[in-house]
Amino acid sequence: MAHIATFEFPIKDLGVTQMHIIPPSSLLNIHGLANEDLDTFLFDFEVLCRGYDYCTNDKRLKVFPLTLKGAAFRWFMSLGGNCIQTWEDMKNILLKKYQDYCKVGEDIFNMMQGGDEILENYVERFHYNLQKSKHKHLKKEILKTLIFKGIKNDFLELLNLMGKGDVF
Repeated sequence: MAHIATFEFPIKDLGVTQMHIIPPSSLLNIHGLANEDLDTFLFDFEVLCRGYDYCTNDKRLKVFPLTLKGAAFRWFMSLGGNCIQTWEDMKNILLKKYQDYCKVGEDIFNMMQGGDEILENYVERFHYNLQKSKHKHLKKEILKTLIFKGIKNDFLELLNLMGKGDVF
């Protein structure tokens, strides 16, 4: 019979620490492949850690290697002993190694609102990709032009009507 490994995370319940068992399938994985989004992975990992009160460096660093697979795990094991002291060190070293290989996100200069995408979702997607972009410090007028360039015409007409012709 196969043994299923579990990881225990302490949670507080009325001042008493109890152990909560999380199946390994709940842990996120990163392989360091070109189609992976490191920023999203790190964000999701930090949310998972906060959810189980793994907010200290020691706790996050203890769980993190369990998320690495394949080449990413081999790279991590080759790092040696004392190069990582804090969670910030780990994030920076991981990003330095894999950021160029992994997905950067949509190019904000070529973004277009999808056929059935509502305006709110397009704007949210634009802002998300802008934050991941190396162009996040563009002037406000350039960003305004980029975001409006990708909005479907019927939405632009509606925005201009609502803004009394001052939107774009």
